Amino acid sequence: DSARKVMSRPDFIQTLRNFDKDRVPEKVLRRLKKFIDNEEFRPEAVANVSKACVSLCLWCRAIDNYCAV
Repeated sequence: DSARKVMSRPDFIQTLRNFDKDRVPEKVLRRLKKFIDNEEFRPEAVANVSKACVSLCLWCRAIDNYCAV
């Protein structure tokens, strides 16, 4: 429910574009890691449930990868 509210905001895409990937707090990365490690949060698995969320899944994984590098 809360995810739908956030994603339905008119500025949601702009918020993602302006996300400061160089200053992601460790606390956020730890929370994100729980999703990244979840087998159900793979793009292939997400695509079976929602085509729209595949891009968001890929974006989350890209942020995690960027911060790891």
